[in-house]
Amino acid sequence: MHMQIDGPLIAKLAILNTLPKDASLPPAHVLTTRLTSSSAPLDLWHHYLGHLHTRAISCMADNNLVTGMEISNRDPPSSPCNTCLEGKQTCEQINKVTLTQAEHILSCMYSDVCRPLPTMSHHGYRYFITFIDDSSCFASVFPL
Repeated sequence: MHMQIDGPLIAKLAILNTLPKDASLPPAHVLTTRLTSSSAPLDLWHHYLGHLHTRAISCMADNNLVTGMEISNRDPPSSPCNTCLEGKQTCEQINKVTLTQAEHILSCMYSDVCRPLPTMSHHGYRYFITFIDDSSCFASVFPL
């Protein structure tokens, strides 16, 4: 996935010197330590808010659901951004069972590498790789 950072994003809620007496509820001043407004075009808010739909962003700003959020340019983007398009792409289904089998030995091989094992072997191996021949179903395991 290709990502582009337009500028540094910094958020600081609060620094408390003492803990509140009732630890189950935070004090009200923790949630509103700094009231500043940010103004940006709609497409920039779209990027900052994790590619949220533009109608949802406009609704957030219009209903004052986010403190200090201002949209300077409400023109919707002319085309969807590449990140949104990549996120909507689907993969083809990978069949787990096949109705055909290879006719000749070594004409079709399957291989898999195991993730790191929790315990190292006596010879210091933490991975292994398997090779399976589709025609003969012969399997080989090699430590890595």
